[in-house]
Amino acid sequence: MAQHSTTAIVAAAAAGATIAVIAPVLRKLVAKRMANVKLLYFNLPGLGEPIRLALNYCGVSFDDHRFKERAEFLAMKPSLRFGQVPCLQLGGGDELFQSSSVLRFVARKFDTSGTLYPSDPAAAAQVDALVDQVKDMMQGWGPLRYRERFGFPAELFDDATQSKCEAFFLSDTLPRHLGYIEKVLQAHPESPWLCGGKQPTIADFSFATVVYHSFILKTWPTPVAIPPAVQANIDALYALPAVKAFKAAEA
Repeated sequence: MAQHSTTAIVAAAAAGATIAVIAPVLRKLVAKRMANVKLLYFNLPGLGEPIRLALNYCGVSFDDHRFKERAEFLAMKPSLRFGQVPCLQLGGGDELFQSSSVLRFVARKFDTSGTLYPSDPAAAAQVDALVDQVKDMMQGWGPLRYRERFGFPAELFDDATQSKCEAFFLSDTLPRHLGYIEKVLQAHPESPWLCGGKQPTIADFSFATVVYHSFILKTWPTPVAIPPAVQANIDALYALPAVKAFKAAEA
């Protein structure tokens, strides 16, 4: 009798453990099937690109709404929480803002692999640090390109001053930050991903898209050298089947 009781307890414990593992995945699968998601952004890559690609990577069908003209955005601007996009609208009326926060939500809500944004706090902190490092890298570039949006009067930089600042960013600031990322990637040459795993995280989506669209696809008077490890990271992201399919359809 005792042996049967012990066997039943072990079986129940095993079943409970299995359910605990499977339940989150099932919830995410249901969430993907039931998702009613709309992304509001401009018809350009920018901060919308990593979100679009992450949604596709997770297999989420969404309304990729791109403003046809700036007037459409300006008409909506007063109703947006921070007066800016990207904005992820969810069925039920919820709206999410700030690109990094939206990326975390997409990963937590829809990524059945659990690797896009880890549940382990220490691993998640590593991802967050890399996302913040991308922001640090681009911190000076934003005011140079969009002065008033960052609190600088338009007349602060004349054309000559802006060109000088851009040249310094491209020859000094950007290579320095790419060098930091290069060292991160070189620490695990067997993986092209920033955290060294077998799958990308939201940090890869954030980093690869901004470098690719801002400094590889565009030609600047000051040449930008992309370290081989950084190029491998970008190539790996855009070689993901879901990303390739989305970009092909976009074209």
